[in-house]
Amino acid sequence: MFTQKILNSGIDGINISIKGTTEEEYLCYTHQIGLYDVIEGYQNLKHFGFEPTISYVVTDSNIEKFNMFVKML
Repeated sequence: MFTQKILNSGIDGINISIKGTTEEEYLCYTHQIGLYDVIEGYQNLKHFGFEPTISYVVTDSNIEKFNMFVKML
C-alpha cells in the first residue's frame, strides 16, 4: 500500500493542501478530478497513526465556503 511506503520512508511530516469543498470546485482549481482521493489519502494516513497537516487557502472567492470545508473534514 502506498500509504505504508510513505510511512516506512522515514518522512516525519506531510502537508495536504485541499483545493475546494466539492469535486467540481476541486476540478476548477486543479483541472483534474481528485478531491475524494485526497481525502481518502488523509484518512489512510490517520488510520496508520500519522498526523498530517491540512491547508486550505482562503480567498475572497471562497471565504464563504470555509465552514463547509471544516464540516467536510
